[in-house]
Amino acid sequence: MVDWKRLKEPSFVVGAACFALLLVLLFSRDGTSPSSSQLVGFQQQVTDQHTELAKRLQKIEALLSDSQKTDNSSPAIALHTSIDKTNTRLADLEKTLQKVETLLSDSSEGDSTDPELELHTTADAVKLVSALGGMQTAEKLAECLGTVDGWIAGADEQDALQTFKVQQVDKLRALVKKELADLHDNALKAETGSKAGDFHAKASQILALYPISNAQTVLDEARQISSRHAEIGVRIDVIRRQRYNAWAMTQIEETINTVNATANSFKTSDNPKTIEATVKSLGEVDPNLLEPVVAQLYNYAVEQAKGNVSSAQQLELGKRMIDPKIRRKGYGDF
Repeated sequence: MVDWKRLKEPSFVVGAACFALLLVLLFSRDGTSPSSSQLVGFQQQVTDQHTELAKRLQKIEALLSDSQKTDNSSPAIALHTSIDKTNTRLADLEKTLQKVETLLSDSSEGDSTDPELELHTTADAVKLVSALGGMQTAEKLAECLGTVDGWIAGADEQDALQTFKVQQVDKLRALVKKELADLHDNALKAETGSKAGDFHAKASQILALYPISNAQTVLDEARQISSRHAEIGVRIDVIRRQRYNAWAMTQIEETINTVNATANSFKTSDNPKTIEATVKSLGEVDPNLLEPVVAQLYNYAVEQAKGNVSSAQQLELGKRMIDPKIRRKGYGDF
């Protein structure tokens, strides 16, 4: 539900924004080193970036609090991931501040160069994204944007690169919503609960790529798609329970039919068959997972079987039904 890859709008890309200004200072046309006053101003801008990102972290934590109140585990997990990534970005920004302080110290000695800095242009970003071609997905676009976020742009490229990144963030949100809708639809149509769970797990990963911002419309949309994702998870569990009970009904029906058939023969030799048939049909059914009406029929089938065997055999039936060697099926099997 949140920028699970960036967690902020491109205008707040820490590395790019900070180092871009630094490059302007370091590679000025007149070739002079930046003055102490210039570096101090740059240090203030980096500090402002840190403050803005810290505010965004507070908003994400507020969203986490809301999801916990409604007990929506999926968005809560995604929000925890977002918080971890935001803290990482804050740590990176603090390293940038330390670097500025070092440069500020070095500037007093006449040395403020950094050979590791490299300039990128908007054309570089366009080329990177265009390379995805028709295979553009939320994951691949998010990866590209993550790369661009770490780039440094010259003064004449900053506005254009920022505009391009804003456009790509909008595309990323659209891709996340589309892919979520497709995955949710596939999850509900899946033939088994395990397949549905796989689709839902993949949707959780895509949900984590949704870029959040301070805009209220974005926050509202983030809550909506997160709630929808949680609802799909609940629906998958309901479908599994329904499938389980439908299967249990076939086992119960088979038991009742077999018991009635052996009872009509009035042969004591048929009693062992009753025990075997009951254990075979009902042994894998977990009565604790049955809906009330199905549970009643389960008990009825067991009583029918008990009524057609001797007291000693009833004890044998009970022991066989609770044999630990029998693997009772659960919702996870459906």
